Amino acid sequence: MQFKKVIGNSGLKQRLIAQVNENRISHAQLFEEREGSGALALALAYAQYINCLQRGDDSCGNCTSCIKFEKLQHPDLHFIFPTATNKEITKNASSSQFFQQWTDLLKTNPYLGLNCWVEALGVDNKQVIINTRDSQDIIQKLSLKSYEALRKIILIWLPEKMNIESSNKLLKTLEEPDANTVLLLITQDIDALLPTILSRVQIIKVAKPNDAEISSGLVDSYHFNPEAAKAASLLCEGNINRALEIANGNEDEDFYITNFQNWMRYCYTANVLDISNWVDAVATIGRERQKNIAEYGLRFFRECLVKNYGSGLNMLHEKEVAFLDKFSPFIHGGNIILLTEAFEDLHNQITRNANPKITFMNLSLNVSKMLRLKAEF
Repeated sequence: MQFKKVIGNSGLKQRLIAQVNENRISHAQLFEEREGSGALALALAYAQYINCLQRGDDSCGNCTSCIKFEKLQHPDLHFIFPTATNKEITKNASSSQFFQQWTDLLKTNPYLGLNCWVEALGVDNKQVIINTRDSQDIIQKLSLKSYEALRKIILIWLPEKMNIESSNKLLKTLEEPDANTVLLLITQDIDALLPTILSRVQIIKVAKPNDAEISSGLVDSYHFNPEAAKAASLLCEGNINRALEIANGNEDEDFYITNFQNWMRYCYTANVLDISNWVDAVATIGRERQKNIAEYGLRFFRECLVKNYGSGLNMLHEKEVAFLDKFSPFIHGGNIILLTEAFEDLHNQITRNANPKITFMNLSLNVSKMLRLKAEF
């Protein structure tokens, strides 16, 4: 992938290019992003530029190295990513066993999120991880000489999904890698990484692209019409992957709209039976979609505040407008901090494998109380 095809972060692109040209390439670099900001695409473009045989202001895209990197078939480009067992791989899951699914998805969408990958894996409700077999694969690959590239690239997507054993195996590799090896790590939750790992990497912050960058990127790189691209950029909240889903009409927006609205109605009426039935249903949908409900709730609470304070900047799906009009008066200064903290805690609890029935039921009962709090002026 070339830098010119990566949406946003023009300043960071120039800094990465300068690092290569000035021979200041750190052996281990951690790209920190909020999901959908383009860190994976940037890392791919950076890896291609490092090994380009005719690089200038960007990788040439035409040399033998660039062609292999574009196809994700270079023998010195290695990937590690979270996996879990599924119907085909029933035990000892590792990145190497899912390499074809990974590259097929990555070619179509270098901005993919964890939910996209979990759906492609077909692992149902299982939590995906990077296990010790993956760490051992990294160590083995680093022990081999490069086949043909200037530098061997090990790209680790979402290292926060490493278990403790896997993290510890990787520490010495991060501290003393081969001189011609570059490890590129992409994280969406830097706080979940061990301090010993953070101390061994150069941290590169990837900024969330703005609406204009996303809109022009959708037009230039994916050939959407300008109106669809602009609409997607306004709704995606800086998440390029979500913008692509909206522009393609693939995002299951109705699922989150309907579930959240029903949930809030049940909480407001304090109907325990309806709440219990809703919790039973949502407990079966998988952790990534459960986390997406929490994220959707946080976004909708923000929209309520925007409406209440009359800024006129609401960015809503047409199916959200009527509900917002009725629901927004119940979101105010007296409960917004409590609601925000509760939904952020919900997200964290799901990430940490909490029991979804207990977690959602407990939150539902608390939200019922929060919605009855009086506004503070």
